[in-house]
Amino acid sequence: CLDLVSILFAMRIPQPARRKAFSIYGPPGTQKLYTDLNAAFQGWMEPKSYKLNIEDIDAGIKRFKSASVKAASMQHSTPTLGYRLTVAGKTVVYSGDTDECEAIVALAQRADVLILECSMTDERKVDGHLTPSSCGRIAQASGCKQLVLTHFYPVFEGYDIQERIRRSYRGPLMLAKDLSQISL
Repeated sequence: CLDLVSILFAMRIPQPARRKAFSIYGPPGTQKLYTDLNAAFQGWMEPKSYKLNIEDIDAGIKRFKSASVKAASMQHSTPTLGYRLTVAGKTVVYSGDTDECEAIVALAQRADVLILECSMTDERKVDGHLTPSSCGRIAQASGCKQLVLTHFYPVFEGYDIQERIRRSYRGPLMLAKDLSQISL
């Protein structure tokens, strides 16, 4: 969520000034998050030349002109949503923080790309988060076309993530890094 500060602050910089409205959609509490962050930054996130629309969305489907986003509740220690974005017949699913659960498997059914958080090793499992083995099982059960893992903690230093994934899932696999690009 802290990238929100950088993005909105940068959009205030003139030359050329943004004129087109900007919309942010997020889980319940997104409007409050913006209000609180803007107060903490003494109004520096507030638009100068464009209209900012912020809409909290809960589980369900939000439709746009050429896209849709389905949000579903995930299994985590605090309320968390996973998202299924569909544009031009292509689907990307992002788990957010979650434990292995039917909700993420259902959300990810036949997705072109499934992005899962993978923050802990199998040996150091923490409730509400995924491990390499659980990511492999979810990818296999969902029938996704490509699996992308992200959100690695330092405990993975020297750990063979791919070997654990391959116990369940044989499809295309990417271990995300900063500035990774995914083609659909």
